[in-house]
Amino acid sequence: MWKKVVLGLLSLLFVFIFVIGYLFSTLNIDSKDNEDFCTQYIPLLEVYYKKNNQYPEKLSDVNRIILNPKFSNNSCGYSRKGIGYYFIISRGMGIAGYDSIKQAWWYD
Repeated sequence: MWKKVVLGLLSLLFVFIFVIGYLFSTLNIDSKDNEDFCTQYIPLLEVYYKKNNQYPEKLSDVNRIILNPKFSNNSCGYSRKGIGYYFIISRGMGIAGYDSIKQAWWYD
């Protein structure tokens, strides 16, 4: 009798772990995906700069159609700074950022 109870509980645990894993994988935004998403803005920001002689105040000022519902303009943590701009995103337990002056991503 107790073997059936243990097997039933193990089966429920397996189903629970499977469902949680599935939900996590479909709803979680991988930090590398976020970085790739923000990187797509870099050439658009450079075009904006050439036309306006400055970077936009908000990322939404750059016309871009976002096809992935996981992301929005706010996903990039965009901020104009001096003669450049930067992105700040979460990355695992830390943060990452892009510095337009150095034209490089940094990780912390």
